Amino acid sequence: MMLDQLLSLSAPSAGATPRHDWLDLASTDFICHPMKFPGVLSAAECAEIVRLGEAGAPVTAGLMRPVEGYRKGGTRLLPLTAESKWLYERVRALLLQVNQWYRFEITAMVDSLLYCEYPVDGQFEWHVDCAESPTSTRKVSLSFQISDPSDYDGGGLEFAHYGELRESRRRGTAIAFPAFVHHRVAPVTRGVRRSLVAWAHGPVFR
Repeated sequence: MMLDQLLSLSAPSAGATPRHDWLDLASTDFICHPMKFPGVLSAAECAEIVRLGEAGAPVTAGLMRPVEGYRKGGTRLLPLTAESKWLYERVRALLLQVNQWYRFEITAMVDSLLYCEYPVDGQFEWHVDCAESPTSTRKVSLSFQISDPSDYDGGGLEFAHYGELRESRRRGTAIAFPAFVHHRVAPVTRGVRRSLVAWAHGPVFR
């Protein structure tokens, strides 16, 4: 698969529909709901993501207009390479499958995957993932649980209207949500929380 094909989200995805165990898809308001997909990544794959992520280039990630202390943690780019191609393929397939429910107009993965580590006192206060350019075209966000739940305390991925989804800390679980939904990473009180995040882009909402 060529690079432009891999990053494109304009074609339907083959494969099984991802599992969810709490969302009523007959609901009329699920467009704003986060969705949980357990078992998307194996423990061995999570360990490989840690290896790839720790080798990535450190970047400053946070608000478009930085506020001191709003985000505390380390972020590294996990670029598309021969070693990470399998992961990009997995993320692309899940974004396409998730969007069967959100039904947004999505076209591409523009950003590199982002590997995140939150040590003790690490956090990311309430925010949305789409704001000014270049984030204005983000439509669907994905957050993958890379840590084992026993590795840390605190650090929950919380949503303004829904709280922390039950059993969302299982290693290898993916959480999908519209990029405009308010969410945060609560302060970590023990250990290190590791995650991987990705976004689907498309024409601006109108």
